[in-house]
Amino acid sequence: MKEKTCKQCQERYMPRAPLQVVCSLPCSIAYTKAKTEAKALKEFNRETKRRKEKLRDKQWYLEKAQTAFNSYIKERDWFLPCISCGKPHNTNASQVYRNCSHYRSRKAASQLRYNTYNCSMSCSQCNKEDSGHIMQRTTKDGIILGYREGLKAKYGTEILSMLENNHQFSDYSIEYLKRLREIFAKRARLYKRLREQRSA
Repeated sequence: MKEKTCKQCQERYMPRAPLQVVCSLPCSIAYTKAKTEAKALKEFNRETKRRKEKLRDKQWYLEKAQTAFNSYIKERDWFLPCISCGKPHNTNASQVYRNCSHYRSRKAASQLRYNTYNCSMSCSQCNKEDSGHIMQRTTKDGIILGYREGLKAKYGTEILSMLENNHQFSDYSIEYLKRLREIFAKRARLYKRLREQRSA
């Protein structure tokens, strides 16, 4: 048999049996004790996680799924102008801070809060200060702007009609929200990676 490295003290030794992993009895006792403690700690962490899961209500999962979803929309529309006013993208967040803006609000149409057609990036002024500029308006130059016009140009009238006429009731389960969070977090990471490659 060849020399091995003791899994406890890391010293080299000549084993007396093929399955021997430690060099001596003291190391064997210490190694077994460490494995037992590690197993107990792992089970303790698993039980703590289960207890925390039970304490979290649906609102917690709604917010976490929304955060992941918003991140995805931000990455997906990173290079696009504001959906409402057409202001071009600016990587300097102090100049143009980008928000995930809902065409039909989460309160008015909760069934569309995670619908990718219902959400686009907009500048903070349009999203927060001007309520998204949902309906159209005409500038001094005769240009028609507004979230609705932006969606029509982006997806067409069929998608716009689908959003405006969707009145289905939605009741998200916790398991569904967990899955949504995983999916959109994964998509956001993918788009971020592609964006960084494009900018490199």
